[in-house]
Amino acid sequence: LATDGQHTGVAPLGTSFTATQATQLAAICREPIIASDADNAGRAATEHDYWLLATLGGSPRTACLPETTDPASLLACGDRGLLTKALLCPKPTWMHVLDQRLNQDPEDFVSALIVIASAPPDAWTVATKMITDRVDVPEPLLRGALAPVVQAWNSSPNQMVATLALKR
Repeated sequence: LATDGQHTGVAPLGTSFTATQATQLAAICREPIIASDADNAGRAATEHDYWLLATLGGSPRTACLPETTDPASLLACGDRGLLTKALLCPKPTWMHVLDQRLNQDPEDFVSALIVIASAPPDAWTVATKMITDRVDVPEPLLRGALAPVVQAWNSSPNQMVATLALKR
């Protein structure tokens, strides 16, 4: 409705997005756009959806909506343009997840490195810079620590996500 057929919307209702749905979505689209509510629950749903898709090799992107809005309310209130813009200019979801992790605990390098490992390799430089811009850690040290985390992610992404869950 917002993009005149350029995008197809699927509404699994955030945290109810299942592994089966993620598998089906990943089979048809490697870079789906997540457009959750712009509130704490929506951010949690976006992270949940991200990990389901990332473990399948997906690189989901996020439509950045104005705070306290959601896709349906934007359409209902006649703000179709805001939704369209968000869908046409999505940001990599790993950036949002990393930002949330750094906001929660800037010293939690293990979680941050797992997020980086889950991102596409061409994003690792930008991601390590995001950390070094916020925390006083030398970039070469961070890059060196990233290598074994990437190996662990590549051999067992679900185990790495379980590690994150245990840290909460």
